[in-house]
This record gives sequence, structure tokens and C-alpha cells, in this order.
Amino acid sequence: MGQTEKVKKIKKFRSIERIINHFIVEKARQEAIDILMSSNHEEFEDFLEKFNDGNLNISCMVIDRIKMRLVKEGKIKFDKTDNFGDEELRK
Repeated sequence: MGQTEKVKKIKKFRSIERIINHFIVEKARQEAIDILMSSNHEEFEDFLEKFNDGNLNISCMVIDRIKMRLVKEGKIKFDKTDNFGDEELRK
């Protein structure tokens, strides 16, 4: 990873952390941060758009959708105690 990529990743993390600390309950914050750090550009922009529009519930649904993709791709595992993810994963 080049220096420019590292800087972008740090800036993305700081932005995510500020947003998540604003509206996600403490017990779910790290999971939300991890999911958003693994999001692609389009997913992250969708999340920011919903958040900036004041649609906090929709913002959480975007995190759910990202989590679903990551689980399906095998990039992360799902646990029934997780705070994000579709009901389909909880079965």
C-alpha cells in the first residue's frame, strides 16, 4: 500500500469514526466501523449520502447491506450476536 493510499484510509477511518460515534450505540460502534472500512467507494458514498440527508435508520440499513455482501464474499464471518446484517443471516 502506497503512502497516498494509507493517508486516504486514515482519513476514511477518522470520518467514519466521527459519524459512527454520533448515532450508533456504543456496543455496535466497532462493528459498524469495521464494516464501513471494508466498504467499496460506492457503498461508502451511499452511506454518507443517507447520513447527510438525516436518514439515520437508512444509514444503518446501508451498513446491513454492506455486511451481507462481505459475508457472502467470505470476507467476514457472521455471528448471531452481531448488530448488523439481514435477518436471513440470523437463521
